Amino acid sequence: NKNEKDAQTSKAISLLDIDKYKAYVKNLVAVGNRSKGAEATEYLISELQKQNNPPSHSDYNIVSKIQGTTDESIVVIGHMDTVRRTVGADDNASGASGVLELSRVLNEIYKDQKPEKSLYFVLSEDEEDGLLGARKFVKKLKKSGELKNIVLAINMDMIAYNSNNVLDLETSKSNKDLALEFAEMAKTYTNLTPNLVLNPWGSDHMPFLDEGVPAILTIENWKTHTPCWHKSCDTIDTLNFEY
Repeated sequence: NKNEKDAQTSKAISLLDIDKYKAYVKNLVAVGNRSKGAEATEYLISELQKQNNPPSHSDYNIVSKIQGTTDESIVVIGHMDTVRRTVGADDNASGASGVLELSRVLNEIYKDQKPEKSLYFVLSEDEEDGLLGARKFVKKLKKSGELKNIVLAINMDMIAYNSNNVLDLETSKSNKDLALEFAEMAKTYTNLTPNLVLNPWGSDHMPFLDEGVPAILTIENWKTHTPCWHKSCDTIDTLNFEY
């Protein structure tokens, strides 16, 4: 039912809280350099524990799950670590905070009624050292037999620097329809201009795509991405929270 879906989406959007999001980013940046991610683990776990579903922490990942009514699942992932010598405000306190905020909103929406699909919220470590957290998560799901039930993975990486209001939607050519669907939602519910990128590389959506799982990266427009990428100037004052 399209009207029902629109109402659900509008409700979710209305629950998004920019002040809470800013606080997540600020607190992650305050940790300082997160070259292995572990320094931020205690904070991230404490925030997820406030949201009804206590997370687990193992194999380079913090994972929280809202159990659905069917076998199918969706994964929302963002990495918590940085390269050395940077506090990584945009890369990737911005995306990790997006995972936290979506988890908070969807836990609120589904507090009295389970979703149809289970929802995984994953904060991965060591993305900057070879996507180690995402690779381990996918490997673990494959070993348990759960990977075949993942119908979508959404990766948030660098979502808070803006100079042109463009949102890159990155996936493989075989998932172009998925990118088009996301583009349509972006045009319907936001003032962002979506841009499809069909040559994926280098972030936590890749281990899913490598296993044939539909996955998409939401990221700031790469042609105009932050000039402070992987530099010490990737600080909170460069971010555009409205974007």
